[in-house]
Amino acid sequence: MTAKDSSHKTSNISSMNNIFNLHRLGNFIKWSIAIDKPYNRQTAMTFLAICAILLQYPNIFYLSGESGGMKMALSMTVILITVAILVGGSYMFYSFYKFRDGIRAMFLIPASNLEKFLVRYLLPIIFALILIIISLLAGDVLQYFVGMMIDRDPLQFVFVELFNQLNKPAGTITCSTGTLLSFMFWIHTLFLLGANLFRSIKFNWVFIMLFLLLVFIGTSMLFPAMGQALVRVFQDHLNHYHTIYSLIFLIVGILNIRLSYKLFCNRQLIGKFINRL
Repeated sequence: MTAKDSSHKTSNISSMNNIFNLHRLGNFIKWSIAIDKPYNRQTAMTFLAICAILLQYPNIFYLSGESGGMKMALSMTVILITVAILVGGSYMFYSFYKFRDGIRAMFLIPASNLEKFLVRYLLPIIFALILIIISLLAGDVLQYFVGMMIDRDPLQFVFVELFNQLNKPAGTITCSTGTLLSFMFWIHTLFLLGANLFRSIKFNWVFIMLFLLLVFIGTSMLFPAMGQALVRVFQDHLNHYHTIYSLIFLIVGILNIRLSYKLFCNRQLIGKFINRL
């Protein structure tokens, strides 16, 4: 190896370290965890309260003499986890609303923008999923003990029933799983984009919800045929272009992530409502 090749290799390693460094990443993760503690405590209490109420459906239905309580609790469990993932991109700056200088302080931490973006994107989602699963388990234990007190029959845990349902052989599949997952990925990246575009607004996910409502409802009202076509995209027996639809959603989702990163790196004051922090 010549001196020139050695110098070029050293330069490449140095360039990679400037972009991504595990030690630096670890320090930024510790900083983020410390900053997020008050928000995570508040979120944990909120999730516990919501799950403790929603998982009481088996007991409520039993006391009212109706069936279907367990099915309702199962639906709530799946919906809560799915929503937590779908809107997860909007969590990036939530903890900074109690720490008003959070974004400014974040950019002063010795770490690359890529490291900061990945941590602020993934860490809140991981914590939210952990908190919501723990809250669901706690709510499940509570509904079981309440069921024992009222002599509910049958008495069962929601998560045990969920596990049993997942292990049952699938029936007729009428939905293209790949297309649906790629569509959910696109939705997820929209919330990430909204968090970076409207990071000065705590409930930035509202803008994305309104945007989606306008897209789906507006399309169905103005162009009924197009609205029906959107539904057919996910119907397996009518859809012969699964791969094309999936690639479209994936490509647009990746572009959303790229644009989100560009906005994340923008430290300038753009306007009163956009990136004001």
